Amino acid sequence: MDNRIKYSGTGCFFLAFLCLVIPINWLTAAVAAALWHEICHIIAVKLTGGRILSISIQSEGAILDTAPMEPFQELFCVLAGPAGSLSLLLFAQWVPRTALCGMVQGLFNMIPVYPLDGGRALLCLTSLLFPGKTGEKICIFVKWTVTLLTAAVAVWATGIRKMGFLPIIAAVFFLSRVYERKIPCKEGEHRVQ
Repeated sequence: MDNRIKYSGTGCFFLAFLCLVIPINWLTAAVAAALWHEICHIIAVKLTGGRILSISIQSEGAILDTAPMEPFQELFCVLAGPAGSLSLLLFAQWVPRTALCGMVQGLFNMIPVYPLDGGRALLCLTSLLFPGKTGEKICIFVKWTVTLLTAAVAVWATGIRKMGFLPIIAAVFFLSRVYERKIPCKEGEHRVQ
């Protein structure tokens, strides 16, 4: 690794906030699951001969900046995190909270919307299967479809099912997570989450 681990102020503030509002046993399980998720990404990068330039810990999670990768290599590295998260289910008998947190994190990250791992995997697959910008167009279509479905479900759950504002809050959290700062590897910065 060329650079050391970087921390953002918002990441530290967010972790401190979580320590105040989430029971420590659940917070510990979530952090353990997230750590395993990132370790699986790191192992995959190393197995494919990739190079990690830096690790940043922010309020949105950890980000690995890597040297450029081929689409197939990147696909393997991107899918390693969710696969690792879901592998925690094998240990559910001994660490049920960690397994549940891993399952939620793995499933959330597999939503096929860029910049989540599922969206990155979709971008890699479409760039392998389709020439030119066709893959990016497919990813943009999927992103907008998921965005509209998320908004529609949140409005339905809040307005028709009378579930309060929790669905709207969850949708805003999800959509803010989806429309954040990550840059595709093809444009210069190289990231695996």
